Amino acid sequence: MDARNYYKDGGCNETFPRHELSKHLALEDNHQQYISNIINGHQSLLKSTSKQLKQLRSSCEELETKLINNDYSFNGRWIIKQFSAHFDLFKENPFTNLIISPPIFLTPTKEFSLSLSADTVVNSVNCISVILSKQFQSSSTIKFSFEITNQSQTKSIKKEEKKKFSHLIGSSHSIEFPTSKIYNIHNKFIVNDQLIIKFNIKILSIQDEQQEIEESEENFNNTLITELEE
Repeated sequence: MDARNYYKDGGCNETFPRHELSKHLALEDNHQQYISNIINGHQSLLKSTSKQLKQLRSSCEELETKLINNDYSFNGRWIIKQFSAHFDLFKENPFTNLIISPPIFLTPTKEFSLSLSADTVVNSVNCISVILSKQFQSSSTIKFSFEITNQSQTKSIKKEEKKKFSHLIGSSHSIEFPTSKIYNIHNKFIVNDQLIIKFNIKILSIQDEQQEIEESEENFNNTLITELEE
């Protein structure tokens, strides 16, 4: 390796044998100018890197602000193909064979997933249970809805919930739909061996929760009173 490589970034492009390094440096004032150029280059790179870091921090803060202000929600469709095969696997072992959706990202760090229990009992009623799970570590109030679509859109069944999810990864809540309706072949919820679930997920901000409280209070502006006459 020749000696000029170390100083190339400073502007020295001469090539010479390593044993002539001392002679070369003596002729070139010990490369003071080239060394100064290298230092200036590193300082310029440091400034550029610092600027990029500030931009990244600003971007992260902006994303977090959007999340706090509830600028993030997710609308989607979950299409479960070969539903009968999924159902058979579930019946073999309901604990390990839940039907699982691909991951859902509201932001790069706010991941959710859906799962479906194909046959569960709630209050003595056989139901499909659609489960929303939070895959990140912070408590959140979340409004979410599931709609089991029907071949006739007017017959689709939609339900909505607002729940507090704990800080734990995997914290979840579910919405149930009666199997007597969904699995009845005449009702046309499962068509071509496919079940389609439309869903919406929205992380509520403090402002959203306060607004909902205010709207709820406004609903009671028209008050009726019944009392006995004295």
